[in-house]
Amino acid sequence: MRDLAVRRIDFGCFVRPPEDIGFVVDCHLHFDHCGGNPALAGRPVFTQRAELEAALHTPDYTLTELVDAPGLPYERLDSEAEILPDVVVMPTPGHTAGHQSLIVRQPDGTVIVAGRRGNRVRSRRAGLAGAP
Repeated sequence: MRDLAVRRIDFGCFVRPPEDIGFVVDCHLHFDHCGGNPALAGRPVFTQRAELEAALHTPDYTLTELVDAPGLPYERLDSEAEILPDVVVMPTPGHTAGHQSLIVRQPDGTVIVAGRRGNRVRSRRAGLAGAP
């Protein structure tokens, strides 16, 4: 197995040490989205059952050693689930059949973390004359 040591996780706007992370919600289990999971062993990984099954049993779906790493306790979901108060995991099939998004309700509004929702980028101006 490759060396997957992680000392900090960079979320762009802030950096958290792994010990500050209590659970994992991957939008899907392709290697470029779940590659840090082994460094978070012991934390529950919330995933749609269909996504986990595809990742474990479909050839060339992902790097299986990232999904089947020691100490990753999966919480298999079959639909929408509120995993904490005001934190909802929502199935959003598209890029993969088991793709999911995260919805976080806050006093000042709702945040939706959609992950990789589709397979290609489309211009917001599609349909307008001269739009790329």
